[in-house]
Amino acid sequence: MGAPPNAPKMKVLQDRPRVSFTIDDATWPYKVLCVHGIASVEFLDKAFSEYGAMARRYLGEEGAEAFMAARDQTFGKVGWVRITIRPEEVRILDFAAGKFPSAWASAEGNS
Repeated sequence: MGAPPNAPKMKVLQDRPRVSFTIDDATWPYKVLCVHGIASVEFLDKAFSEYGAMARRYLGEEGAEAFMAARDQTFGKVGWVRITIRPEEVRILDFAAGKFPSAWASAEGNS
């Protein structure tokens, strides 16, 4: 993950690096990844290569070029921060595999 160094979350992450985040899917059957861990930050002079790769993956080549140009125009001189999460706990909910949240499991008879 990344952010400009003046983003409000940067001070919070440096003071309190314990984080949780969830990545989910909006289509049935739902799949959810829940991660709890420790964040570390690395200040860089420019955006890290993974950032451009992410933009190309989701926006295509032309969209990524426009996105990166807008980022450079907005944040060009302030550098960038790479945020790395070291997972301590990871949970996957895969509704297709019958892995339901505990409140649903008791109603469904699943464990």
